[in-house]
Amino acid sequence: MNNLFKKYTLLLLIGMICTGLSAQELFFKKLDVENGLSQEDVSSIIQDSFGFIWIGTFDGLNRFDGRNIETFHRQTANPASLPDNRISALAEDHKKRLWIGTQGGFFAYYSLLSERFIRVKSPEQRGHVLSFLVTTDQTLYALTAAGILRLDDSAEPEFKFISNAHNLHFRNAIQKT
Repeated sequence: MNNLFKKYTLLLLIGMICTGLSAQELFFKKLDVENGLSQEDVSSIIQDSFGFIWIGTFDGLNRFDGRNIETFHRQTANPASLPDNRISALAEDHKKRLWIGTQGGFFAYYSLLSERFIRVKSPEQRGHVLSFLVTTDQTLYALTAAGILRLDDSAEPEFKFISNAHNLHFRNAIQKT
């Protein structure tokens, strides 16, 4: 009898805990042009290590902090701005840099620590940036319409084509879910 009472008490406690957990409220906010999004054609989304949501569109880069949207655009006379407004790919690396690829084939990163844009050199015929990949050894690759590029992360970072890309295997890639 005493053992049966303990089992029912434990079952009741588990049920109460589970009921309490499922009663949490979820809040969703629609992000659109009326709420400050630069455009509704979204090409890429990523959440950075500080919790900000970055949204790449065909009219700039948007940072959502949970309440407000801040928009970043290319400024023609400002080399410390985006290189192009048509954002096509986003990724964050271990150095707290938000990598940005554009439909025009340009690269830049936004330092999450110093909060500034840095444009990055790349080959002339690179094509549209399709995606980024960060491997477990922290190597950054960019997939473009013209091929695969690897970041040479020296004092002045630069993307360079991989000449033997057909032998490349990405078994050790980091995949964030």
